[in-house]
Amino acid sequence: MIPQLHEITSVTATEEAECFLAQVDLTDMTGARSVYPYVARKGDTFGLAPQVWEAITAWIADGKPVLPAQPPEPEPMVPLSPRQIRLALNSIQLTEADVEGALAANPDGLVEWRWATQYDRDHPLVVALATHFNLPSEQIDTLWRWAQDL
Repeated sequence: MIPQLHEITSVTATEEAECFLAQVDLTDMTGARSVYPYVARKGDTFGLAPQVWEAITAWIADGKPVLPAQPPEPEPMVPLSPRQIRLALNSIQLTEADVEGALAANPDGLVEWRWATQYDRDHPLVVALATHFNLPSEQIDTLWRWAQDL
């Protein structure tokens, strides 16, 4: 069976020029009809791509809404091991002694720092240390993602 495009039900812009994500109602090669997400790029000649591109350009010419591009989901912040967090801190010239000094008046914090088997990005201890050392959240996020691969 030859795939057949029936209609487009929505069009969303992407961050790539001349590329759209469309929801398309089509019959596939097995004869099943359903609505599928379809990425269409100008100049693509594979399968239904030319028909989908033509339908998208008609959609836009008719003044139908094109939804804005959706930013990609951020990668999850996985817990860091004691080794990873210490290497990350060393990379920005913060030592164990610096951290222990910051936690000197916080016995529970010292226990968490010294004996935790993993560190979560949003743990109150991590947040408190970031504040103490004047580290912006964006810097912590970047450092955390870098340390995940250590």
